[in-house]
Amino acid sequence: MRIQIYKQVKPNNSFKSKNGFTLAEVLLVITIIGVIASLTIPNLIADINKSILYNSFMVSSQTFFTASSEVYSDYENNISGIFTSPEEIRDAYKTHLNIIKSCDTGDSFGNCWHDNGMVFNLPNTLPVPFDNGPSLVLGNGMTILFATDPTMFSTNCNLNGVIEQCAEFYVDVNGYKKPNVFGRDVFQFYMTKNYVHLWGDELSHSLAGDVFCDPANDSTGGWDGAACGAKITTAGKIYY
Repeated sequence: MRIQIYKQVKPNNSFKSKNGFTLAEVLLVITIIGVIASLTIPNLIADINKSILYNSFMVSSQTFFTASSEVYSDYENNISGIFTSPEEIRDAYKTHLNIIKSCDTGDSFGNCWHDNGMVFNLPNTLPVPFDNGPSLVLGNGMTILFATDPTMFSTNCNLNGVIEQCAEFYVDVNGYKKPNVFGRDVFQFYMTKNYVHLWGDELSHSLAGDVFCDPANDSTGGWDGAACGAKITTAGKIYY
């Protein structure tokens, strides 16, 4: 008879590994991740939105510059004394842009442009005091509002006696979408005898200056942000 004796072997605890985390450790990691996310995600979203608006601005301004070049070509590259009303300037652009809607002076607010008081200055503290001039809506959603200042049509492009200016208009690069803020998605252009410019460029800087593109300044009666188009073109981004 063969007798087998089995010996019970106890596990060696020295080889036992720890692979899990305690509840306290997990909660600590989640808290740290939450703090980091709360600090970085809002800035990331803001940067993405700025990039989207800047790209929209560049595309829209190129569209407008191309159309403007064609308008000047129609008048042998000199529009001094040509136009006697903002409607005439608007109509000159109609044949060079993909227009889906047109409004006359007095009918633009709430139709082809924002409701009165719904576009704000760059600090977002005051509404921009636009004229209810003629306007256009483009197929890409872009909207254009033409200023009605009569002095621009009676002084042969010598507004204020400081700079050559034949006409003035405002472009919302994404139409009725927000933010509807001067210097973010709404920008100011002006026409000289021979070319269209962004307000705030070298030619108009004596009037526009840096104060018209300062998010911390709201001293210009709602026009803060008017000069930002030229500045972000130079900077290559919306930097504020």
